[in-house]
Amino acid sequence: MLRAAPLAALRLTYSFISRDFARDARRCREVFFSPALEEEALQRHMSSIAGSGEARLLDLRALSAQLPVPPPRRPPPALVMGSDCDAVVDAGGVAEAAAAWGVAPTLLSGIGHDLMLDAGWRAAAERVAGWLETLEAASAPLVRAAE
Repeated sequence: MLRAAPLAALRLTYSFISRDFARDARRCREVFFSPALEEEALQRHMSSIAGSGEARLLDLRALSAQLPVPPPRRPPPALVMGSDCDAVVDAGGVAEAAAAWGVAPTLLSGIGHDLMLDAGWRAAAERVAGWLETLEAASAPLVRAAE
C-alpha cells in the first residue's frame, strides 16, 4: 500500500497513531466504513471505538519483527475475505493473505474494512454462512465414518 498509494498509507498510519477515527466521523468512515453506512450507525460504532481503550492498534516495529509469517504446518480451513473499498487492507493484501493460507481470496464490493458492521454486512454474513455450509458438507462423511 505504501508503494501503490503513499499519501493514503501515510494518512492511514497517522489515523491509527492519533486515533482520530475515534473523534472524527469523517475519518472513521474513511478508515473503517463505506459511504453507504447510515450516520446513526456510524456514530454508534464510533462511540464503541472511542470506548475501546487506548490499546496500540499499530506497532510497525512489532509487525515487522513478525513478518513474513511462516505458513502453518497443517492449515485449518480458512476464509480470507476483504473488500475493494477497504482503506486498511487493500485487494493485494487480501490476495496475499489468501495465498498464505492456500485458499482463493473473497473480495466483496462496496463495503469498508469493518465488513461485519458496514451497510453491506449481510453480503459478508451470507458469504461466511455459505463457506460454513460448505465446510459442514465436506466434513459430514468424515463424521459419519468416525461414528
